Amino acid sequence: MSVLPLSILCTSCFFGNSDTENSFSEEELYETGNLSANSFQQQPNDDRIKYFYMKDAQNGMVMVKSPLPASWQYDERPNASIVYQGPNNLKVYKTERFEYFYSNDPYTNQTAAQMGKQVSQPMPLDQIVSQQLKPNYESNGYTFLKSYPAEGVVDFWNRFASGMPQTGSRKSFSAIGSDFKAANGNHIMVLALLTMSQTQTGVIWSISTTTLEADADYFDKARDAYIHGVANTQINPQWQQYQNGQLAANIKRNDEFYREQMMKSAAAHKQRMAAINSNATASNNIAKTYSDILDISHAGYLKRDNINSAGHSANINMIGENTVIGNHQTGEHYTIPSTNKYYWVNNRGEYLGTDNPNFDPRINNQINDAEWTQFDVEQ
Repeated sequence: MSVLPLSILCTSCFFGNSDTENSFSEEELYETGNLSANSFQQQPNDDRIKYFYMKDAQNGMVMVKSPLPASWQYDERPNASIVYQGPNNLKVYKTERFEYFYSNDPYTNQTAAQMGKQVSQPMPLDQIVSQQLKPNYESNGYTFLKSYPAEGVVDFWNRFASGMPQTGSRKSFSAIGSDFKAANGNHIMVLALLTMSQTQTGVIWSISTTTLEADADYFDKARDAYIHGVANTQINPQWQQYQNGQLAANIKRNDEFYREQMMKSAAAHKQRMAAINSNATASNNIAKTYSDILDISHAGYLKRDNINSAGHSANINMIGENTVIGNHQTGEHYTIPSTNKYYWVNNRGEYLGTDNPNFDPRINNQINDAEWTQFDVEQ
């Protein structure tokens, strides 16, 4: 149901079956304000609240319990697109989550990208809601009603983070709910959560969205019940203690891997710069080296004095029939003769120009003895 491919550590997966295990007592199964668990069966209205329990699929431990309306039904299948269903066309859809990484160091960003991470500079949640989430829903036929902070959701995640290993990273959370009216008359809430974790290498941040839908006359009650359930979710301390041990080991392994990859990335950049300096006078020879490869129409050595800043004048390059090529991950920019549409640069300070979009020197047996990177045409 969610329009945006956004996402958290899975808000919806914190609501599971109603088994009672581990440190949660059976007396806590039902909560009806001043009513006791024994009097629960005599209450016929929809205001009854039942604790739902979520288990860890890997070890069977109960992770959390959450108070939600007893009339709601949970779908335990891992890939269920609708997690909850209830009266008045109530549906709670599976949470969608996207995670990103960003660092002020271009080499760290390059390393993260090589590892398959999505690299993007963080944005404030209110900006994401107003500039991305709201327009996307409106373009799909929804009428925007209002947005509001979900402070109780933030409180829960602050409690959760306080019980995690303190590794020196700074964590912060923000949550915003947005209400829309669908074309069929139903109302929906999109609960968006922004998670930020500032580490020594950069910022790991994620966006999650969970969508709730219901008839218009039941929507307010369902929305408030869901937010109350998330805000009052209780964590099983036994599970968290176990999970923290696993997390600490993973953090150590990830940090070691990042450091190794960053060193490799920096070393490749230094190697290329050294090659540019030492080979600056050999630009007439490189073309002969690759003259038998038909896809290459121009080749040469990058020159140290041709490195450009991002603010280099486009007019100067046009007059001199030059092209600026750049690598957004490393921040490198070079001016070369304007000859082709596509350019590749290797760790020896050599570049190739081609008009063939399918040409890839990394898979060409004649020249794949070097590390090649495709550079973008900037000007």
